[in-house]
Amino acid sequence: MEFLLWTLGPAVLLAVGNILQKIGLERVAHKVHVKRPGEWVRTVIQNLPWWCGIGVAAVATIAYFGALGRYNISLVQPMMSLNPVLTVLAGWLFLKENLDKRTALATLLVVLGLSFAGFLHGEASGHESESNLTVFTLAVLASIGLVRLFIHNIEARKSLIGGIGFGLSAVFMKSLEGHYFFHGGTFSMALAVDPGLVIRALAFVVTYLIGFVYMQVALTHGRALFVIPLTAAIGMLIPTLAGIIVFLEPCGAAKICAVSLVALGSALFVKLR
Repeated sequence: MEFLLWTLGPAVLLAVGNILQKIGLERVAHKVHVKRPGEWVRTVIQNLPWWCGIGVAAVATIAYFGALGRYNISLVQPMMSLNPVLTVLAGWLFLKENLDKRTALATLLVVLGLSFAGFLHGEASGHESESNLTVFTLAVLASIGLVRLFIHNIEARKSLIGGIGFGLSAVFMKSLEGHYFFHGGTFSMALAVDPGLVIRALAFVVTYLIGFVYMQVALTHGRALFVIPLTAAIGMLIPTLAGIIVFLEPCGAAKICAVSLVALGSALFVKLR
């Protein structure tokens, strides 16, 4: 029960926060275009629903980081895929966006994947490989360049980069928390032993801001039923792979099945115009 509270709780709160942000940003889109960034930012920060969404999402993010400190990242991240399921349902109910058979199938696959993942919370913890973290980070950053080069649809491009930013920030947060607990719960001691934590902390802040800004821009002129599932799918895939490649976490048949179902369901959520 504790595992479900730590993982599904943040997913529910994040879905509520996403919908509130989308409602606020839709109002902004009717007033100013994102190509006028100064005026766009001023209009956004004066929007109450957007601020409510940010507040709820902040609480969800703190709880999510708590889950990362307690469980393997390759297990926590698939559980967070409940977020797009709830967001899609809320978008259908409150934003009058389309809900079809494909979306229903995607929801079923994600729920099945979460059911498999729910039985794995007692698995052994992994340990970080610093060399793998470096290579993995460079590969993910290179993918941003490929997205900018080959993806010309603005809605898709912004959503993909937003997902990459959020996904990579989760990897750095997991790395930070691992060092935090390893050194007795004091960052000052950890920093004295491993100055590389400063780089990790800065990398977390930068990648999280990239994810946040790109998602806000995508939501301003994009569909919640497209932007949020695509961002969440990429944001799920990157930390899950990092759990296996960087943090050397267990990867048995049950986890492969769970991640595959969640990944397939998340992919089905994404529909081009």
